[in-house]
Amino acid sequence: MTEPFPIRSGTFVLPTPGKLAEAGLDLKLVGQPGDNAPAPLMQSWRKRVASIQEFRGAVAWDNGRRPAFRQVDGTLRDSDPVDAVSWHILIIRAGGRILGCVRYAPLEALGEHSHVRRAAPVAATSLLQDMKATDRDVLEGGRLIVASEARNQGFAAILLAAGTLLARNINRRLIWGTAGNRQDQERIFRRLGYARYGSTTFAAPKFDDELSLVYQQTTSLPPNVAAAIDEFFPPPQTLP
Repeated sequence: MTEPFPIRSGTFVLPTPGKLAEAGLDLKLVGQPGDNAPAPLMQSWRKRVASIQEFRGAVAWDNGRRPAFRQVDGTLRDSDPVDAVSWHILIIRAGGRILGCVRYAPLEALGEHSHVRRAAPVAATSLLQDMKATDRDVLEGGRLIVASEARNQGFAAILLAAGTLLARNINRRLIWGTAGNRQDQERIFRRLGYARYGSTTFAAPKFDDELSLVYQQTTSLPPNVAAAIDEFFPPPQTLP
């Protein structure tokens, strides 16, 4: 895995949708500050990534349903080296508590750590060939997680829509990732213009699930999907 990769949250301002603002929530984009960042900024970033991993671990553990997320010291955490080269999009409430998250990593930065390539190497290669895409065209999405008390409010769709905006902003025409089947996570992805690639599913025992490979072509969204994203993030108005 290439490390560090120049990921800067300051290059792209992610607006908070009105739905979240009305509920007193905020949408945050967290990126790696870079090698030359002041030590306090790097320390703050590491602390934020640690809090994301703790949030994911606590939600995924689900009262023992997924025991792999309980560490030997008894803490709940989802540690993953991919976090170091990812943009993290968060829904947070006042005080900084995380209610939802998703991450996106440039595929060329991942190497052998690409979860998609490790889970479905043949399908991944075939998808790139079909899309006539290279690694530098792709963002790998993952770890779409919403706290149990915040579900059924459209937060997952907002996180995915924000990922599409990010991909377009950095000229990535393809997002790929995996969707869980047991709770029909793929349904949320389809609403945001993703499609399943192939019919093969693969086991993910750590998550107690079966996964499908899903992808989105960010530059050719169906009109209804583009309208849904615009509803979350209205385009800036230009004055006459």
